[in-house]
Amino acid sequence: PGACRISLAQPVGMGTHDTNAASSHIRVATKYPTITRRHFAAKGVNAEIVHLHGAMELAPTLDMASVIVDLVDTGSTLKANGLRETDVIAHVTSRLIVNRVALKTRPDAIRALIERFRNALQENAA
Repeated sequence: PGACRISLAQPVGMGTHDTNAASSHIRVATKYPTITRRHFAAKGVNAEIVHLHGAMELAPTLDMASVIVDLVDTGSTLKANGLRETDVIAHVTSRLIVNRVALKTRPDAIRALIERFRNALQENAA
């Protein structure tokens, strides 16, 4: 539960970017500029980062960027927007961390929150 991946995606009709060439330049829209910058720097690619919030999948259509880096679960949102996943940067999971003091001072509120998360996960699994 809570597992997904941070991936690079590009329009379906676009040829795959050569992300190993040092002279490459790419414009990337993302909510995750640090992870994106590190990924491309490790490949020797000069990535211009366009830091966006919201519907990342629209960036290539609006000519804001040629590719995106975003969280992907099933990939259906990418497909619905004419994009395809070309590279998985990292696999990620979600975790709930509770402050010990909050757990002692507000146990009912914390337990209620945990129960809401459990219910949401069960609904998504069904």
